[in-house]
Amino acid sequence: MSSGPWLKAEGLEMSYNTLKRRVEVLRGADLHAEEGEVVAVTGSSGSGKTTLLNLLGSLDRPTGGKVWWGGKDLLEMSSGGLSRLRNQSVGFVFQFHHLLSDFSALENVMMPARIAGTALGEAQQRAMELLQRVGLHDRADHRPGELSGGEQQRVAVARALMNHPRLLLADEPAGNLDAERAAELTDLLLASRDEEHLAVVVVTHDERSAAKADRWLHLHEGRLERRR
Repeated sequence: MSSGPWLKAEGLEMSYNTLKRRVEVLRGADLHAEEGEVVAVTGSSGSGKTTLLNLLGSLDRPTGGKVWWGGKDLLEMSSGGLSRLRNQSVGFVFQFHHLLSDFSALENVMMPARIAGTALGEAQQRAMELLQRVGLHDRADHRPGELSGGEQQRVAVARALMNHPRLLLADEPAGNLDAERAAELTDLLLASRDEEHLAVVVVTHDERSAAKADRWLHLHEGRLERRR
């Protein structure tokens, strides 16, 4: 594969063995995301939405099926090569922001670039530009404990965009926010799609947020069905 969607998953299967039986979470799920496109995935609690996102982000390996990033088969890559590609090309936003409490907002946003070996001055400039974009340039020196929940998630979005990713994966990013802050965060993700021209896959329980996406998929009985 050398062309087509930047993210493509075909026939994803995921199952677990328990003491009593084998649990099938995904049963042949297919998904693709083009650059410049937002794809929303909804589903009931326990339907496997987070499992799906973990497979799309190479945080776990499927028991069946394939995932490609930019035409590269993730299952054929070494762990080191996959780690480098993940750092350089994919941004993650989780329900819990996972910011480092001892570091400022600016330092948290810079972290992926510093891991990638980006020069300090270049990383600082990019991080400040992103904090400006998410409306937090005046909070750059504040630590996570000094920020509201919505502000912390905006820092997490900025951090996810730090290395100019081709793909952004978001797992219930507004799950801990009130309706107004959730709507703001959804709009921020849409704006990031436009400004960075990246593919976005967002898992959400909020159908109002899903309706704003370019495509809306619903996970049911281990497969993805198109809602819009």
